[in-house]
Amino acid sequence: GTTLIAGLCRTGWRVVVLSATDDEARIGKALAAGALACVPKTAALPVLTTTVRRATQGVNVMHPGRRQYLVDRYREQQAQARAIERRLASLTERERRVLDRLAHGQRAQAIATDSHLSLATIRTQIRAVLHKLEVTSQLEAVALLHEYQRLADGA
Repeated sequence: GTTLIAGLCRTGWRVVVLSATDDEARIGKALAAGALACVPKTAALPVLTTTVRRATQGVNVMHPGRRQYLVDRYREQQAQARAIERRLASLTERERRVLDRLAHGQRAQAIATDSHLSLATIRTQIRAVLHKLEVTSQLEAVALLHEYQRLADGA
């Protein structure tokens, strides 16, 4: 949706987003794309109409401090995602496949069997994943992957 927001804003539209999310970073993304405000779907009709009226009049729709806070939350989330992405990018293709399989709950022995590799080889790859991701356990590595996916989905 933020691509649509940015496009509308570039052509001179004033955009107010009506959304069910309370995720501050997602709201910040819409604001960073040019939306004037984000109104919850649960807001009373007078709140929505007042917001739209103020937007059409060119009046501040949101408190500037609140707006900046939300945009900053989005930018912080993006920075976190980029940092994790750099760590994940250091993995070889095979190491990434091993991490993905760990994330799907497979044990090293099952990965070795399915890959027609020795258990020692898979364990070496797991150690390489842990080292490159700068974590100390398989659980941390999987959690980092899930965190990246969560952050990237918010992008």
